[in-house]
Amino acid sequence: MRKLFIIGIGFLSTLLIVATVYSGEKLAYKLYLKSGTVIECDIFWEDRGDFILIQKSHGTIGYWKSEVDLIRTFGQSSATEIAKRYEERLKHRELISSPTIVTPEEERKMKRRKLERERKIASELKRLELHQSK
Repeated sequence: MRKLFIIGIGFLSTLLIVATVYSGEKLAYKLYLKSGTVIECDIFWEDRGDFILIQKSHGTIGYWKSEVDLIRTFGQSSATEIAKRYEERLKHRELISSPTIVTPEEERKMKRRKLERERKIASELKRLELHQSK
């Protein structure tokens, strides 16, 4: 019985030592900023917006994509795709934020199109009414 106890204690202490050694050893990813700073983190990923998010010590931090060296962080092909999506979102945002200027001629065309659509709908309704009344 005593041998079994000593073997059990030896096994548990070995398990504790192995767990301690491997708990300090994490796979660290590196996020490279354009300023030259290198940030080690547990994991990082691209947000749907304009951020690269990192998780570090159970906390999440976001960095602007314009601050991150995408090629060093993600590699050439992934960085190119991320940069394209970022540029597309910027263009889309500019289009949405810029006011649309409508000239009087364009306004007349828009009104004409609207009247044509309304006439077409009215004629279709009349045709359907005549068809149903027969």
